[in-house]
Amino acid sequence: MSIAPPRKKSRAVFWISTIIIGTAILATVLLANDKRNLRTLTQYYHITWFDGWLHQDVPVAAKPVVAVRTKPRLAQVQAQIPLPEHAFDKAPSTMPVSFIRTWKISGEDLCAKLADAGLPVSKWKQSGFDTGTFECSYEAQNGKGDNEASFFIIVRGTETGELANVRLKVILPDTDGGRAFRDKFVNTVTTLVTESQWPDFQAALEPIGRLENVTLAAFGAKLTFSHEFEDARRFNFVLDLERTTPEQRREGDYFDTSKWLPVPPQAANAR
Repeated sequence: MSIAPPRKKSRAVFWISTIIIGTAILATVLLANDKRNLRTLTQYYHITWFDGWLHQDVPVAAKPVVAVRTKPRLAQVQAQIPLPEHAFDKAPSTMPVSFIRTWKISGEDLCAKLADAGLPVSKWKQSGFDTGTFECSYEAQNGKGDNEASFFIIVRGTETGELANVRLKVILPDTDGGRAFRDKFVNTVTTLVTESQWPDFQAALEPIGRLENVTLAAFGAKLTFSHEFEDARRFNFVLDLERTTPEQRREGDYFDTSKWLPVPPQAANAR
């Protein structure tokens, strides 16, 4: 004789188990993501039962901290620089000015041009008599006594290469040596006038070729060729910058870089 199991009891166990499992799954879903799903559900259906419990442990998002790099402030340096009273004087608007000439070639380059023209001058170097002067020169002599012929040239300038003047002294007797030095002298003067790039001085070349005295001056530049009174065979030639008027001297001083104040190291590094 068989006994059938009680159906009511088995059904009750089944439904209780199903409810427990379903509740566990639902709770897991709702509480996942830091209760985000449960908060969404309560907000959608306007359920306020769990407000205190849901919001009591919601972390407040911290504001990101951004590090700001600040430039260091430069220390303020106050310095007093004494200035002469005339520095604040108003410059006269009618101050006279003058055009002046400057050498268009450096001393070293002019010496090289003379060497290329066949005159064996020395290299551009510091003078043995004045440390602030640089120069190149050449000297030659031929014959003795009344037949002595000689040729001398010197080019002077500054350490920076700026030319100061060119001087020649020649003795030209009517001999083979004198005639050779005469040709050399005329060729040298032609090179000097050409390299100076002062075209109006070209007019002096023809009378110099005839050994005639000539003087030309314009815009602070001067060319002089003359023979000595004591000896008609001796000649002098000078080509230089000669400031004769106050305007020319002022302009010359303004553009003379050797008289400028030195550039401070800070300003030189900022270039």
